[in-house]
This record gives sequence, structure tokens and C-alpha cells, in this order.
Amino acid sequence: MNISRLLPVGLCLAACNSAPAEPAGDARAPTGAVALADVPLAEPDAKLLAPEKATEKAPDTFKVKFATTRGEFTVEAHRDWAPNGADRFYNLVRIGFFSDVVFFRVVDGFVAQFGIHGHPKVAKAWQNANIQDEPVKEGNRRGRLVFAKGGPNSRSTQFFINFKDNASLDSMGFPAFAEVVAGMGVVDSLNKEYGEQPTSKQGELTRFGNAWLKGQFPNLDSIQSATLLPSAEPAKTVEPGKTAEPTTTAEPSKTAEPVKPAEPSKPGAPVKPGAPVKPGATPKAGSPNQGH
Repeated sequence: MNISRLLPVGLCLAACNSAPAEPAGDARAPTGAVALADVPLAEPDAKLLAPEKATEKAPDTFKVKFATTRGEFTVEAHRDWAPNGADRFYNLVRIGFFSDVVFFRVVDGFVAQFGIHGHPKVAKAWQNANIQDEPVKEGNRRGRLVFAKGGPNSRSTQFFINFKDNASLDSMGFPAFAEVVAGMGVVDSLNKEYGEQPTSKQGELTRFGNAWLKGQFPNLDSIQSATLLPSAEPAKTVEPGKTAEPTTTAEPSKTAEPVKPAEPSKPGAPVKPGAPVKPGATPKAGSPNQGH
């Protein structure tokens, strides 16, 4: 059953993992949109069509830099917050899933949602590649990255970033697994002119891809790429049985020249106190639900 049909549009945030009906015969995109058959699409990389192989365990923490049509932002994932979610996100980044992926739902003061791949073959391959639910250890605070879903155990490839604290989503089973650590201003600047309008069009996006979506909503922003950032270099350890290289001895210090008397110091300038932290905004009721 299509969850989006059961909930008010304002509550429908998560990604729909129930397969939309296939177009009958040679049915194409609705009138006025660009039909997939009219747009030549390159065959996607084989890795993008095999979710069953994208199962590597993620590091305990890792950072990902997103390049978007608005600029760059970086998120840091914490596997202990939500292991299943962190592992899935890590593998999607690793195989290059986030290339020309559109922020199709950007609601001011609520969330920015994305994750349906722009190539129909890839979107279909991942549509039912769901992961198991897990408890909410870290909640929906501003800048937190969370999976969208349309029911129990339905998380797949759709995500949302909270524009503000949305504590009401915590009790509804939406665990955060990462947070924006740089470039939140870029996220805040994503185009919001369409609001909820594309939310009910997830089925068309899945079936016809970005060619259709951009024909209907040409000003939507998108992710151009997502890149795993290198982790800090670990400290070197000495292998058993080997002797560590001796530390270089410093040269004997030269005799210091007589120190001149210091001039009387001028009074120092007062230290400027830091700006106060802005308290979180009042949570907005509502639930991110997937709905194709």
C-alpha cells in the first residue's frame, strides 16, 4: 500500500519502497514531460545495479563531502548511532550512487529530502533493497542526516537533512546516523520554491528518472557527487621484534646572547566573548514517510 496516500501531504517525508506500477505497453511520461525513451541514457555502472554486493562494514566514524549545485557540505557519520544505516550510507557513497541525485523535497523549516537515483534502472534495482530498523539513539536535531521510510523495515536509499530540531520524529522511529559538520549554510540555501509539490511524484521519478523530474521542476538542486574523505593517519607502531629508530639527538645549544631588558608592556586588549549559541527551533510535528 502506498503510504503517501494515507498520510497528509505535509507528513509524507520518507521514501516509498513499495514498487510503483510499471507503465503499460509503450506508456511514457505524462504530457509535457520529457519521456525516458526520448533521452539516451548510458548504461549504469554494474556496481550500481547490485545492492546485494554493497555490504561492507563502515568504519566507526567517517566523513563524506557532498558537491551540489549550491556548493559543498560535509557530513560525519557515526556507526554506533545506527549501524545498519551507517553501513548502507557508506556503501552507497563507496559505489558512486550519489551522482546527479536531486533534492526533490525541500520544505522550509522542516527537511531536505533526496535519494531516488536519476537513472530508472538504478532506482528500480534499489527500490526494495531495504535494511532493518534500529532504535533511535540520536535524534532529529538540526543538521542531522536520517533515512526516510514508508513503514517498518523500509529504509533503502532515501534520506533527509533536518533544517531544525524535529524531536517529534524521534518517537516515530527515525534514527539519525550522521550530521552536517561543515557547510550547513549550503544546505539551508537549497531551492525551496516547489516545497511539497514533487513529493507525490516519486513514482514518476523512479520510473522516468531525472529527465522527467527536471522537465517538471527545472530549478531543483541536486547532488553532483559524494566523496569519502580520508581519515586521519594513525600513529605508527613498532612491529614485534624490531627496535624503534633512535630519536635524533639535538645539537648542543649555543651560548645565548645577553637578553635585552624588555620594554614595559602595553595593556592588552580585552578578549571578545564568543557569540551565544542560538537555541534550537521549536520542533515541527510530522513524519518523513517514503511515498512513490
